[in-house]
Amino acid sequence: MARDKSKKRELRPIIPTLVGAGITEMWYFKHLRALNLLKISIRPRFFGREDITQLDKRIQDVLNSNGIAVAVFDTDTAAVDAKEAARLDRLRAKYANNDCVILCDSLPSIEYWFLLHYERVFKLFETSSAVITELRKYIHAYEKKEHFLKNEKWVKDMTSGDALTVAIQRAKESVNNNGAYSKIYRLFDSQEPHHTSLHS
Repeated sequence: MARDKSKKRELRPIIPTLVGAGITEMWYFKHLRALNLLKISIRPRFFGREDITQLDKRIQDVLNSNGIAVAVFDTDTAAVDAKEAARLDRLRAKYANNDCVILCDSLPSIEYWFLLHYERVFKLFETSSAVITELRKYIHAYEKKEHFLKNEKWVKDMTSGDALTVAIQRAKESVNNNGAYSKIYRLFDSQEPHHTSLHS
């Protein structure tokens, strides 16, 4: 009997740990978790500076504790800085065949992922600010400030109906274009069919 219980514990799925850059990612994923749209562990110590070197260190910290790391980060700096681009290439190569690391990068920023919930747009946005301007057509009060981000309503509204499923499909299309892209869909794909149980 005790052996059976032990086997059940071993088979329990590991909840992935979010490794991210700042409060936008932290609040967005906290709200998804609260809305039962995602199973993810969020620990403040895995947030901080967004440069590739620091991300890699945090990924290693998660792996060293036998966890699954989900790295959510923007690649706008890598798009204009050759050294950071080289670091990004090395990061991708390092974890290309590691099932315990899910790289969810977006160009220019996570706001492009948000925009895909509302609009099928495949073009190059020069800056994160340009994406935010477009996003405010749909989320009028959007700000990268805690007083806005901590309110669950913007995420609940953004993911209503089949909007999350649509965003996932659009994000997959975006990586095949020479413009903005988001690979955040990788996290949802890793949890299928959990993300299909959307709130009404």
